[in-house]
Amino acid sequence: MSAVPSCDSPRVPPQDIQAEASVLGAMMIHTPAIAVAREILSETDFYRPAHQLIFTALSYMADHPAKWGLPDLVTIRAALAERDKLDAVGGIEYLVALAEGVPSAANVEYYARVVRDKSRLRNIIVAGTTIAQSAFDGGEAADIITAAAGTMEQATRLPARRRPRSSIAIRNRIEEAIAGRRESVTWPWKTVTERANPCAPGTVTSLCGEPGSGKSFAFQQAMLCWHKSGHKVATLHLEKDRDYHQHRALAQLAGMSCALSDHWQKQNPTEARSIEEQYREVLDGFGETIYDDPDAAMNQDQVKAWISARAQEGTRIIGVDPVTALESGNKPWEGDRAFVLSCESIAAHHGCSIVLVTHPRTASNAAPSMDALAGGRAYSRLVDCVMWLQSHNPPKEGKVKRELGPSQEEWNRTMHLCKTRDSTGQGIAIAMRFNGESLWLEELGAILPKPKRKRKGDDDE
Repeated sequence: MSAVPSCDSPRVPPQDIQAEASVLGAMMIHTPAIAVAREILSETDFYRPAHQLIFTALSYMADHPAKWGLPDLVTIRAALAERDKLDAVGGIEYLVALAEGVPSAANVEYYARVVRDKSRLRNIIVAGTTIAQSAFDGGEAADIITAAAGTMEQATRLPARRRPRSSIAIRNRIEEAIAGRRESVTWPWKTVTERANPCAPGTVTSLCGEPGSGKSFAFQQAMLCWHKSGHKVATLHLEKDRDYHQHRALAQLAGMSCALSDHWQKQNPTEARSIEEQYREVLDGFGETIYDDPDAAMNQDQVKAWISARAQEGTRIIGVDPVTALESGNKPWEGDRAFVLSCESIAAHHGCSIVLVTHPRTASNAAPSMDALAGGRAYSRLVDCVMWLQSHNPPKEGKVKRELGPSQEEWNRTMHLCKTRDSTGQGIAIAMRFNGESLWLEELGAILPKPKRKRKGDDDE
């Protein structure tokens, strides 16, 4: 972002000089605090230029311990002097004041987050000024709105930080998992969850299926389960409006596909009203999680901004259905790559999971292949998990791994785990059964390979 107004302006931009000083003081007197601060901040987050210089010097020293050893007043002074920046930061007197003035080095994470939040507020001010100037300059409203969404998303997104060389991030991750603050969200299907782990924190998953395979029903089934379990979810539907998808959710909750029929409602008014009344509270709550763009007017930048906004609100699972309805510009391969990378960045920063519902390039019901995903290689190479729901008519038969052992089963859907970066199920096919009456997808288990036929003479030893 460009520079915010200076201290000479009538209104001083958001900043907390004491918090900045506390971060730097903690880094100077407690070496582990350097790694903690660098996980959260970069030098541009500091408002005072002198603090930017000191933070940069401390980071450089941490990356070159053989040259500087452990940071202390002597080595920090030498590092700044080598760069001819000692006088610019206020000399050794200011360094001493920082070291002696920190309330508690143990609170460095808290101080760092205060500094980061003030930095983000300054970025928002700059973005707002840029957006306002664009509106004053005139032009097409749609173009200005699109640019504004991108500008604000960039201003509010937490930028990627250069990771320190210590393992503090791994230690924190393990401790968060032990404490239950970091956990994967369970899908309605046990084997899918265990072997694909598609809702681990920070993941982007692509759920693919041909038209008629039931992929949107399957994803809405998962969203309903998560919503009822207390997880914060949000879905952006790029086809049809909110009422349409709430109606489908009602049919799934009731387990009655006939509830979607106007004719059935007319013939069964008492039952139709009873169903709506029975599930009204759940449906009202679930409706708050549904966003729509029935005219398919949103482009990739606007959807990125929407995803970012939901993530900042603390939404745990964010879905876009179907992502292929987005306009990706004159160079779709570049637009798709930038879009998926933004999703990965948002998911990583906020610890949420993003599910992009898509379809194959062509409807042929051929064997699933990541190269056949609509949207090009970005959706296969850059996402963490790819699941492909394939329909079968007539149904397939074979041996399936059930909890009590192998079982002969019949299934009309197969969930192919094409890519599972966060688990070990890549290449596994899972037998599923879609119930056209309840509109729910049931998991049967992993499909077992057929035994190889013995060739003549194999036993003639």
